[in-house]
Amino acid sequence: MKLDAPFYYWQEHERPADLVLSRLTEQFGTSCHIALDEMTTAVQKAAAAILHEGSSNVDIKAFLDKAHLKVGADGSSTFKLLSFGEGSGYPHGVPDPLYLTDGDTVLVDTGTTVCGYNSDITRSYVFGTPSDKQREIWDIELKAQLAGFTAAIIGNPCRDVDDAARGCVKTLRMYNHMECLPRELRECFGYVVY
Repeated sequence: MKLDAPFYYWQEHERPADLVLSRLTEQFGTSCHIALDEMTTAVQKAAAAILHEGSSNVDIKAFLDKAHLKVGADGSSTFKLLSFGEGSGYPHGVPDPLYLTDGDTVLVDTGTTVCGYNSDITRSYVFGTPSDKQREIWDIELKAQLAGFTAAIIGNPCRDVDDAARGCVKTLRMYNHMECLPRELRECFGYVVY
């Protein structure tokens, strides 16, 4: 999809799965995908609650599988990425195992399926006390997301959203980060191309 495509394209062109979800919503009176996202959010919160210094990402990944089943998913996690510390800075993680220490950035990206719909929820946070550098990067990412969401006006080209967010993340170059947009911002527009 071209970045100059109008923003309304994303809202008007539904996927076949979206049509199935609409029918399920009509039939059952609740939105299956909202229920699924709430389930995966509960799994994310439960995983955060059991973290302790020395936790292994291998053990937490196993917990994610069991937790998805416990909340009523069709199966275990359909995918799971769990990284600590420096490993959380890589888009697809680093080889296992990793062990959690105080001040590590934690990245948890997981999802499952219900009613044929896939959840995909990514959370990142600091275990323990964040450093000044972590707080500064967090603030820059937040500004980028807010700028992107503010620029997302029906009829505007998607490029406007990209430009607004990208303008905020240029500061991240000083930390040797890739010039990239926050994952959640990209994914809210990108299900057709992601």
